[in-house]
Amino acid sequence: MKFVAFYPSRPFWAVTKIDLEAPDVREHFRDRMSEEVFRKETLGYIVSVSRDGRISLNISDFVDIKTEKTDALVRSWGTYLDHLNAIYLFLDCAVAKIQNFAYFNLHEVTNRDAFPTSVGELRGESIASESIAGSFQLGRSYDWHPTHSLPLAYQPMFFSRHLVTAEALGEMVDTYFKAVIVPGAVKAYAGIARAISSYKITNYETSLVFSWFIVEELINLLWDDFLTENSFEMPDKSQRINKDRRNLLNGRDYTTSVRSNILELAGCLEFGLFSDINTVRAHRNHIVHQKKGVTLDDDDARLGVYTSLKMAEQRWGISIRPPMGYSITGL
Repeated sequence: MKFVAFYPSRPFWAVTKIDLEAPDVREHFRDRMSEEVFRKETLGYIVSVSRDGRISLNISDFVDIKTEKTDALVRSWGTYLDHLNAIYLFLDCAVAKIQNFAYFNLHEVTNRDAFPTSVGELRGESIASESIAGSFQLGRSYDWHPTHSLPLAYQPMFFSRHLVTAEALGEMVDTYFKAVIVPGAVKAYAGIARAISSYKITNYETSLVFSWFIVEELINLLWDDFLTENSFEMPDKSQRINKDRRNLLNGRDYTTSVRSNILELAGCLEFGLFSDINTVRAHRNHIVHQKKGVTLDDDDARLGVYTSLKMAEQRWGISIRPPMGYSITGL
């Protein structure tokens, strides 16, 4: 069965560790590293996790990502990358929630990091040579590690490698499966993951723009719901919001600012969230119009992320709290 897989940039043991000092470690190393230790599926989706931290996903609508025509292949990769980024975000949140530990430095998963693979079958796969994932793929082979210099347990790939429990993996997948059943949720959480990834490397403007994309899209969805709920048949059999009126209300005169104001006045948006949306929109406008003397800081970018998370929670009832630590080193 075909999967698309990735490795988080920080290695981890899934469910149980390998005893790297066992007498038979070399003989069984590859089998133990690649063993599937967690698997869960719902209609159309399978998530598999190997002991060495590889996370693999099968989406039944995209069975063979290698053999599709170019345009379909690009769409398939785009879909898989959205799903993998959402899964990575949910993993980060699950470990923080269940194990009370912020371990992963969330990064965007691109086609440099992800690769087609199979689960439970011995066959070749392409190596993600432009990503740390390539080292983790090769690291499944005992002979790839220079054991003449340091014992295996003390090498960088294994020293301080943390364990992610089955309970945390279950939390990750349960959250992901809540997202896949509602249209638009996976793509939104993938965008939030990209916003957080940019925030962690202090790219505040990119982070805020990603967050605003999500906020704006969710306001538009809320607006569509609002129009639908207020469209009904009048006593004369006409529609209160007919096609022409709906087109007007969706036109350029009804900007995101106008829509959010009306939604707040109608009780569809809590006032505090409405105020945060206004602030994030103002920051986004400063970026787009390159307003002189205005710079964004970490609080501004963080507000963008939190606002997008609140909007998503209001929409889909999925509550997550991602760790927001930086991913930078000292100078």
